[in-house]
Amino acid sequence: MASTTACGETQRNLALMPEFSAVPASQRSVRRGFTLIELMVVMAIIGLLLSIAAPRFMLALERGKEQVMLYDLSQMRRAIDQFEPPRLLRRLHSLRGLSHEEVEQVFT
Repeated sequence: MASTTACGETQRNLALMPEFSAVPASQRSVRRGFTLIELMVVMAIIGLLLSIAAPRFMLALERGKEQVMLYDLSQMRRAIDQFEPPRLLRRLHSLRGLSHEEVEQVFT
């Protein structure tokens, strides 16, 4: 009796599976994936969103690069301003034998 119950349960479990049901395949509505139209619509929507987002992303990258460039430029200016110009002028004067006025004309 136990083996017949197991067989009956197996047949009942197979009947619940779509591949083994008593309903013919033509009457079953089984969707196993997306249609080509659905995939193309999704791809078109993704393309549209990318075409809107890509220019804004590139603009944000350029703005970031400009900010870094301005910061680097301000650091260079600060370093140049902190450099001691009289020492440079004295060195040039002693090395080249130029007068102080001639050296100032070179830098102006």
